[in-house]
Amino acid sequence: MSQVIRHMHRHQECEYQDAPLYNETLNIGQVHMTQKFVNPSRMTVVLAYVIGLAYWVTYFVKESPTFTGNDWLKEQVFSNLIRESIETLQVPWRMSLDFYHAGVHELIANPEVSLAPDMLLLGVLPNNIYFLVHWLLFFTLGFIGTVMLARKYQLSNVSFLFFVVLFNFNGFIGSHVSEGHIQWAGYFLFPFFFCWLPDLGGDHERDKKRSALKIALLFGFMFLNGSFHMAIWCLMLLALMLIYRQDLWRHVGLLILLAGLMGVARLLPAAIYFPAKTDFVSGYPTISTLLDAFTFVYHPENPARGGSFGNLAWHEYSFYVGYIGFVFLIAGVYAYARQRLRFVPVWWFPAAIIMFMFSMGDVYQIIPNSGVPFSTIERVPSRFIVMPFCVLLLVAALGFTHLEQRYLKYTRLILTVSLFPMLGEIFQNARKWRIQSYESAIGVNQIPLVSIVESHDQLLRVVVVASWSVSLVAAVVSIFWLVRLHKD
Repeated sequence: MSQVIRHMHRHQECEYQDAPLYNETLNIGQVHMTQKFVNPSRMTVVLAYVIGLAYWVTYFVKESPTFTGNDWLKEQVFSNLIRESIETLQVPWRMSLDFYHAGVHELIANPEVSLAPDMLLLGVLPNNIYFLVHWLLFFTLGFIGTVMLARKYQLSNVSFLFFVVLFNFNGFIGSHVSEGHIQWAGYFLFPFFFCWLPDLGGDHERDKKRSALKIALLFGFMFLNGSFHMAIWCLMLLALMLIYRQDLWRHVGLLILLAGLMGVARLLPAAIYFPAKTDFVSGYPTISTLLDAFTFVYHPENPARGGSFGNLAWHEYSFYVGYIGFVFLIAGVYAYARQRLRFVPVWWFPAAIIMFMFSMGDVYQIIPNSGVPFSTIERVPSRFIVMPFCVLLLVAALGFTHLEQRYLKYTRLILTVSLFPMLGEIFQNARKWRIQSYESAIGVNQIPLVSIVESHDQLLRVVVVASWSVSLVAAVVSIFWLVRLHKD
């Protein structure tokens, strides 16, 4: 046992390996663990999944929204064009109208159009049903990742339920899908990223390469779905982690290279045919605005607010978790820090803090206003808050899992009793922000008639064929490399 303790002390700042956290008595710093914990039970997992399905089905279909408010209008048009492409077996090179982006007709160059395999369902499903099915498929994928993350860190049943509710039903993802950001379904894939990320800093070269390859393929899938914003946020977090762990530069560099090659099919045509956006907008203007974003139920018609570089509508600020959810985050993080736990890699925290600072005010403006190529691809820094939130949520869940281990009866009772009013707070926010409620606030639109037309732009054809060839080769190489590493 003394050898185990010395080993844990030597590597307390390294990653959390797949070994159970609570399966034996250990002294780590001032932490004394004696209670045996198991993974979330099957009943808990099934219950959480059913609640999630019911929540999102209700969010999408209650009172029969038209899905034509704000950005849903472009999703209707793009989905019609993809359906036409499937039915006529045409490549969607060009649109008959420069819809949504003035002067841009090249649909194939739009990086936000989802080209995930489930787009084939548009051949048999109407748009509004497809939107729901697409969302539920990504929720299901993300839920699998959440279960993997919970088992890796051995979260207790109640902490797992809190994690599921606060991750999947918060105001950030809810307000953005109501705005029409269907490609933000890639948000649900974050648990895979945080599940595989610790192994990137492990002791074994094979584990580091496997982690890099899996994360790169995950980002490639995000790019395919049009979720390039989510992939870029993760890449930013990875790059910032090198500040603390410079020794990871080779594997992070490999990951970024492969992810970039897999994303070039979506990003290169967009860089050529879409004009660069230079209208940087300030992040959260004040700490009080940030607190309101987490705890106050604002109506979608709430007046825009911002800083020196313009204002944002509330859907760009909302991150509602309710008062109980907010207390869970703060108290869980306090418990984690108070007991000096080391289950989350220490090198995550500096990067998360920097991402948090970037989301505030005008801190980030020096980068998009620098004139560096592609620096304006992220011009709404309030969105960066999602990365520190994910780290905070995992830390809080671990903190309460540890409290259950020490004070099982009282902690479990408090969490269980708190879960139901927290769901009530979440549902109260959802009633104001679900898709039909959002449409009632901002209005609906007539879907314009746009069709696919032939393109005679040879540059477009060359760029698309070349970039997709590069991305396909990068994906195939990554998959075969990963399979080989698993066999070895």
